[in-house]
Amino acid sequence: FFAEAPLYFAHLRRFVAAEYRLVARYGRYDVLARRDVARAADARPLVDAPRPAALAAVLEENLERRRQAAWRWMDALTPEEAAHAHLPEEPRDALLLLRALRDGGDMRAAAWAMLGFNSPDPRVRGEAVDAMLALTRALRSERARFANDFDPNVYRPFVTPLVESARALRSVTALRSFADAVLRLAHAPDPALKTEAEGAQ
Repeated sequence: FFAEAPLYFAHLRRFVAAEYRLVARYGRYDVLARRDVARAADARPLVDAPRPAALAAVLEENLERRRQAAWRWMDALTPEEAAHAHLPEEPRDALLLLRALRDGGDMRAAAWAMLGFNSPDPRVRGEAVDAMLALTRALRSERARFANDFDPNVYRPFVTPLVESARALRSVTALRSFADAVLRLAHAPDPALKTEAEGAQ
């Protein structure tokens, strides 16, 4: 819905962001209150952090359990873990991990998708492409939240080590939007991005 929203959604979001503010977040659900009635004491949103999930839980075959585990795993990820990302050796487990990124992805886990793209296994590689496209859509949705509290700096330490790989990925037309998203989050746009933008003017 967010990714393909018509124009009225942008107008509605602008209205909500101006008139309401975030007062609580429970997992993937936000609670907003009208700015004219929300108390100053509630200035800091109540955030109910989900219980972290181990990577092993992300390899669950059941879709809903895997998706829930993926959200909790990625929410607790650290930049250090992302810097040492590795895919499971067993192709089945690698596929399940990449499907978890696809089904409930977060750009903080971009390193795992990029590793999958470099796999010699065509199934793993194909799943990684799907995951990267899904991560790009998820990022657009994050930016479009009614809470209007998207902070790109949260992602920066996770994607900065991926800059050179992202620049190389720009040569793959289908993955250019993913690569550009990584580069922008890392504040390291490819010179070609500026050239293309200038050419479009």
